[in-house]
Amino acid sequence: MTFERPIFFALLALLPLVWLLMRKSPGASRLCLALKSLVFIVIVFALADPWAAILTQRLAVTVVMDTSASMPRESVQRGQAILRDLVKKKSSAELRLITFARTPKMLPVPADPNKVTIPDTLDSTGGMATDIAGSMQLALSTFPSQGARRIVLVSDGNETQGSALTEAIRARERGVEIFTVPSGGTARLPVQLESVASPQQVFSGERFTVSVGVESSRPFSARVWMTSQGQEIATANTDFKAGSNAVDLAAHMNDPGVDLVEVHVSATGIEQVLFSQAITVRKPQVLYVAGGEGPSEPLLETLKRAQVDVESQPAFPVD
Repeated sequence: MTFERPIFFALLALLPLVWLLMRKSPGASRLCLALKSLVFIVIVFALADPWAAILTQRLAVTVVMDTSASMPRESVQRGQAILRDLVKKKSSAELRLITFARTPKMLPVPADPNKVTIPDTLDSTGGMATDIAGSMQLALSTFPSQGARRIVLVSDGNETQGSALTEAIRARERGVEIFTVPSGGTARLPVQLESVASPQQVFSGERFTVSVGVESSRPFSARVWMTSQGQEIATANTDFKAGSNAVDLAAHMNDPGVDLVEVHVSATGIEQVLFSQAITVRKPQVLYVAGGEGPSEPLLETLKRAQVDVESQPAFPVD
């Protein structure tokens, strides 16, 4: 603490004189004299104009808003309300806004809370994807090196690429706090799964059909597709009518093992999964009995490319 006008401390030399004058007053007690002397000292300190430097910590807050197709408008409005409240408080914090679907975007934050808006329009290519990790990478790269840093993440958590957990660990290592806000649900299409006809086991390379019965509450056009290991393996454009609808998806899978197959439906920027099921993919088995000249190499190579498990024998096994 320092004083702008320390010359006023010279008045403290008058304190003994003030004490003597007040002591001669009728009815003056020691407690009363002590309190009056204390008030005199406080007045002297105030006249000396004290001041002290206060260490303030820099604060940066980034609101990361998911605007992908799975986010309903109500959730975007909730994130907008959070950002408006931060602006309204007029704190000294540095505020940033990042919106994302497939690609994160840095948007300016107006100083007027009434002008704070978060666009929720979807582009034709990126609205169906959700890259939480990419948006967090952008947030971490724009933070100042000093001070408190915080991320407010508003998302349903249904990421389709990247690893948000990996970025959260990186943020913790850098001392960045992450606060999550539940999205409040997922926008739904007016469809309900009625029935599924799907094989439990197929051979590699074999074409198979998954038939889906869907009940719709109103007519609309949609795209229905099937994925395996995150890759699209069948698709169909369908005009749903009100009531029951049937959709057939023909596909094939080449890699042996157990795969999780999902059937998706999307329309008007909204996507949802109709159902998921595990299907076992097996290699077809062939017993190849070759004559005295041995097996045909071109035939063996063709069977190998077709994902066929071949067992060769020089003669038909009698046992």
